[in-house]
Amino acid sequence: LAHRSLLLIPQSGTDMQIASGVVDAGGIVTVPAASSLVIPLTGAEVKQFSPAHFVRYALKLNTPAGSGPVTFTTSDQVRIKVWVQLSYRVGQ
Repeated sequence: LAHRSLLLIPQSGTDMQIASGVVDAGGIVTVPAASSLVIPLTGAEVKQFSPAHFVRYALKLNTPAGSGPVTFTTSDQVRIKVWVQLSYRVGQ
């Protein structure tokens, strides 16, 4: 199997924004944040999942523009949950 990409999201190529936690002057997160994103797909895009044998997710996280690096400590946790729910309506 070639493992080639069939669909890259977002198609626009623009970054998707998620909430960032509150960070103190030392770069330590003091209040965590949670975000949820819904990515609508066209019928043609949904159909690309049907013959696929694998689904691969790649995520890249950056600090907000103008911010310095964030400090991680051994007690910090980063949780990322990704799931897919596909539904397709015929004739719409």
